[in-house]
Amino acid sequence: MSSIFGGSYAPDPIPAPVVEPGAFTFAAVGLDHGHIYGMSNGLLGAGATLKWVYDPDPAKVAAFAEKFPQVKVASSEDDVLDDAEVGLVAGVAVTAERCALGLRVMDAGKDYFTDKAPLTTLEQFAAAREAVVRTGRKYGVYYSERIHVETAVQARRVRTNASPTPATGGPSPPSPGAEPTTTAAEPPATTTTPPCDTSPTPCSAKSGTAYNTNRPGTNNKHGPPAPNSQPPPLDT
Repeated sequence: MSSIFGGSYAPDPIPAPVVEPGAFTFAAVGLDHGHIYGMSNGLLGAGATLKWVYDPDPAKVAAFAEKFPQVKVASSEDDVLDDAEVGLVAGVAVTAERCALGLRVMDAGKDYFTDKAPLTTLEQFAAAREAVVRTGRKYGVYYSERIHVETAVQARRVRTNASPTPATGGPSPPSPGAEPTTTAAEPPATTTTPPCDTSPTPCSAKSGTAYNTNRPGTNNKHGPPAPNSQPPPLDT
């Protein structure tokens, strides 16, 4: 398991293509957070093709191009938005600027994929929602903890591969050749809990017993009496 800083952690692509080679092209615009690497790796693992990268900071672009040597460096954002081959833009700009980038991407006829948090104000939320409806494009959000954290992935595998056992409370399957049997259903058990009175004295919901927490002999405000002590009588 990796022990590097989570903000820049990016697992290697897991090949699980859902498209043919060259059928889906994306670009990276805005490299202000290390999650752009995990986002790009995930898209590559799904079979997408990375074509462009752009950021105003040449150092960030150089580091990205070193990781993904197949990428072309764009001279401007417009180089990416004007390319009809690009179907999606992955962008991790400064959080407050992510929505504005997404609006430009969707207005250019492309889907947008950004990191959490995808926007910062209710006004941005309204603008993004309007643009999605107007353009028909997608505004996707990358939650790395759900798909690119080893513990989350392993937990999902454990839950998926777990087989039912009698401990789950379900009936055991009949033995091969056994005659089917039926069992009359028993009426559900009923319990009655004495109601609590309306005084300030708190009550125990499980036992229906009231305790006065202002008297000695109780171990906490909401719990039963301390061990080896009897509950004091109720005030009348």
